[in-house]
Amino acid sequence: MGLPGVSDGVPGDGLTLGPRIRGLRLARRLSVRELAKRVGCSASHISAIERGLTQPSISVLTAVVTELDVAMDSLFGPRDLQSRAGRQEVTVDDIVDDMAAHMAGRLIRHEAERPAIRIQSGVVSQMLLPSHHEDVDFCIYVYEPGGASVADAKLIRHPGSEFGLVLEGSLRMQLGFDEHWLEEGDSIAFRSNVPHRFWNDTDSIARAVWISLAAF
Repeated sequence: MGLPGVSDGVPGDGLTLGPRIRGLRLARRLSVRELAKRVGCSASHISAIERGLTQPSISVLTAVVTELDVAMDSLFGPRDLQSRAGRQEVTVDDIVDDMAAHMAGRLIRHEAERPAIRIQSGVVSQMLLPSHHEDVDFCIYVYEPGGASVADAKLIRHPGSEFGLVLEGSLRMQLGFDEHWLEEGDSIAFRSNVPHRFWNDTDSIARAVWISLAAF
């Protein structure tokens, strides 16, 4: 199901999510099998993500950026990463330098420039930060009807803190053993190491602006 004003991939950039993950994995000198082991999924699934054959769930994507020790926005670097992704000598410093050069001096990210990825569980993530920050993710999550942050009713946990505001529609949330209902205008703050999950069980789109911090 399409969403108005939301595109798959990165607007104006031919490099998709998979090659970016591959470049960062090579920078860490990790094999596909080792990254898959750390993330908790199969090597074939990581390979399919890197080749653009499938999109990761939010839980897998969160686990990947945690294991690669990068902010979510690092997955949306410049084209130069595409030429480097196949070379073993690529380093984290190379990628960070590319990002810094690409985003230098930017104070504003216009709506049409937002990188966006479609998650297989029915969620689109739109990146809002105008420049790269190691410890902060700032984005809008768009939940399609039936969309969920994690498929199969699984809960995720990871280091850091999260702060959210529902802009449109409503979301259900499980945080630990408790379930909450977030309506338009409601906000929430919680530590990400508490197992959690969000989902939209209505017939309308839900949108929420979200800030994630790597530290408490």
